[in-house]
Formats: sequence, C-alpha cells, structure tokens
Amino acid sequence: MFYFPSLLVQVNTHLICP
Repeated sequence: MFYFPSLLVQVNTHLICP
C-alpha cells in the first residue's frame, strides 16, 4: 500500500498542472 498513494499523487499533479 505504498505505490497506491504515489499513483494518486501523480494523477492529482496532472489534474492540477497538466
């Protein structure tokens, strides 16, 4: 359960600054 949050953060960053 360590890679899951990382993926979420990456997606969030893409949504904020695509």
